[in-house]
Amino acid sequence: MLRSIFAALALALVSLPSLSVAAVPDSYAVWAADSAIARKQGNGYRDGSPYVSYEHGELWYAFEQLYKITGDKKYFNYILAGANVLVDSAGKIISQYK
Repeated sequence: MLRSIFAALALALVSLPSLSVAAVPDSYAVWAADSAIARKQGNGYRDGSPYVSYEHGELWYAFEQLYKITGDKKYFNYILAGANVLVDSAGKIISQYK
């Protein structure tokens, strides 16, 4: 009896579409970058104020490499938008970065 319940449960779980292998992304780099962009990570702001850090630079460097590999302009445009937050038209850095 218990064995047939487990068998039925296993069959039900296998048939769920959310557990299929198709959920694996083609590229974890693209998946991670798109996730960071969706969360607005490294966008040049911190708590609503312009902010730059070493971590922002590392993330932007990763986006640059991904742009070079994929050719997808969204990564380049994200870097550019973040830089435009941090640097004014005269080239002065707006944030508190030293």
